[in-house]
Amino acid sequence: MKTLSTFVLTIILVFTGAFSARGQVIKSIQKKFNSLTDISATYSQYNGSKLIVTGTFSYKKVEKVRLSFGNNMIVSDGVTNWNIDKKQKKVIISKFDKKSVSILSVNHLINVVPGDCDIVESQKDKVVMTPKKGKMLGFRSVEITKDSRDLISSIKIEDNAKNIMKIDFSGYLLNKSLPDADFSYKPTGDYKIVDLR
Repeated sequence: MKTLSTFVLTIILVFTGAFSARGQVIKSIQKKFNSLTDISATYSQYNGSKLIVTGTFSYKKVEKVRLSFGNNMIVSDGVTNWNIDKKQKKVIISKFDKKSVSILSVNHLINVVPGDCDIVESQKDKVVMTPKKGKMLGFRSVEITKDSRDLISSIKIEDNAKNIMKIDFSGYLLNKSLPDADFSYKPTGDYKIVDLR
């Protein structure tokens, strides 16, 4: 009987340690991300294996984001999004959705989404998560890979239609005191404004 109790206790400890280790990648990313005041990086976005856009990404606590790519720029102050098309001289204004799973809501993706997911795979520098039963998060799975500094090197999202979008990050600049003005937009008279708020 004592041997059986020891065996059961050993199995419990092994599984508890395994589940704790599985969450370590996410915890490392969260700790690093939450210690930073701002981040800038270059990024490449793929639809499946096809490169569709490259640009620069900037984030400033708490929800400020700026993406620049080609003739376009998306700016968010955490309340309002401005999608600026320089070629067409058009600005689409919308409300910021902090619950969406996108590059615009990176804080939500890193700090909230993991709590709504089960970890289905974990390696030294990678974690794959799927929504917990009953959670409708708009995706089937998300894979996050980190670099040696615990910064995200890639995010791969498989949506409910099994389409795969991947974003690779590189060339990080950290805590450079990015100005708040980089995360807002004041429309000028020569741009057409479409306000969806």
